[in-house]
Amino acid sequence: LFPRQNLAMGYTAQFKPLSGLNVNLTYSTSAITLNDKSSKEVSQSNYLQRLMGTSKSTAFYQAIKGDINYTLRKTSLGVGYEQVDPNYRTLGAHFFTNDLQNITFNVARAFWQDRVSLSANVGVQYDNLDDKKSHTTRRTVGSIALSLNPSDKIQLNSTYSNFMTHVVEQETFEKINRTAPTEDADADATTPNFVQVSQTANVSSMLTLRRDELQSRQLSINVGFQDAFDEKGGVVSKGNSSQYYNLSTTYNIVYLKKGLSLTSVYNVSYNTI
Repeated sequence: LFPRQNLAMGYTAQFKPLSGLNVNLTYSTSAITLNDKSSKEVSQSNYLQRLMGTSKSTAFYQAIKGDINYTLRKTSLGVGYEQVDPNYRTLGAHFFTNDLQNITFNVARAFWQDRVSLSANVGVQYDNLDDKKSHTTRRTVGSIALSLNPSDKIQLNSTYSNFMTHVVEQETFEKINRTAPTEDADADATTPNFVQVSQTANVSSMLTLRRDELQSRQLSINVGFQDAFDEKGGVVSKGNSSQYYNLSTTYNIVYLKKGLSLTSVYNVSYNTI
């Protein structure tokens, strides 16, 4: 390891150009010199380098994140974008995700005098932005949530999410032996070599049985399910699939004036592979 030097700066802007329209922008940049003892001069300069007060070879990275959300009455629509340069790093963080591009869409709506709320989002994530890795990963994320409050004593919530990761191998031999220079570099990557899927569903309910000055009684029930499997070449191998089921119930009594609380919990889970 050699002595290093780093300067990272970030800029954030938030504004509302129209009624109901919210725009959020974040731009981050990092200049890092990996060897402060090196005498190699940089071929191009950057304002961060001038602030660092050095003329040595310095690498520059940037990250961009922004989202736009528009709310009309009880409906909200939004789109988000995020991109982080490959090898983006700062000396102020031990771990930092880089080499990714995210595009997400979201929608939310309230119904029935705000007693019902529905929201959903879907997004796609890519890496290998500079096409220097041996494989490209595409990750699809989607989720939906429903909340229902038919009365002050009943609350119902349900969620579902689906996470998919596609890994496409790019063999060097195939790259250098294409039949035509104009051949699409991704022509052999239309079908993912490896797919990983994890889907989760959850339903929960809370029923208030009693609520007065003396005591409060509540019953909660939660049911969860998770399914995960790895698929390669359209085949799920034995041992690469698992399911998880969980049921939990909670009964709670609170004696308000006595300051006493009693809770009974029953939980059962089942896992198969």
